[in-house]
Parts: sequence; structure tokens; C-alpha cells
Amino acid sequence: TAADTLIETLVDWGVDIVFGLPGDGINGIMESLRTRGGTGVTIEDPDTCAEQLEIALAMPGPVLIEAVVDPLEMPMPARIDRTQALHFAKALVRGQPDRLQPDRLEIAKGALFQKTREMV
Repeated sequence: TAADTLIETLVDWGVDIVFGLPGDGINGIMESLRTRGGTGVTIEDPDTCAEQLEIALAMPGPVLIEAVVDPLEMPMPARIDRTQALHFAKALVRGQPDRLQPDRLEIAKGALFQKTREMV
């Protein structure tokens, strides 16, 4: 598959780390890693994240690091400008056609709460 070719190329190039989020096309790549004998670590508890990352990065060969996150919490940079906020709002309203959508109101409330919490 294309993912297998990509993984072979990354290994040939000596790439050690690939970051991805569910839904950004990373799933096929991760499955290719699994079929190549890559090991994996699942991080579900933020309190153990650093420890589990150290363990994973010390493993030989390809390692899959899966971080389980709240699907309603948007990954947001520490600072956003008005243009970014406008694009976020437009994307939230538009959604993705023909795809199961999480509750957009809950996502917006979570993002607003997160930014408010950072300000106080």
C-alpha cells in the first residue's frame, strides 16, 4: 500500500518520530507500522504521559505512540489572533459533510472554557 511505501521510505531516511492525529490520514500509516512489527504505547492518563513517552522512545525500532484525547476538546495554540478565531468558527459551523459529527456546541464551549481558563 501507499502507507507501506511511506513507512519504508521513512525508515530508509532514518526518521525516528512521526506525529499525527486521528482523522488526518495517519491511521493507515500507523497500521503499516503495526504490520512491520512496530511496538506501541497507549497514553490515556495525562499524569503518566512523560513516563510513557520515555518508555516508548527508548524502545528499539518503530514505535506507535497513541494518545487518547477528548474528542470534544480542540487542539488550539496558546495564542490565537482574530483571523484564526474566525477561521475556527467557520470550520466549526461548516463541519465535514457525510461524516458523523461530534456536538459542535460542546466543542465551542470547550474551546471557550479552555481559553477563558488560560486568561484567568
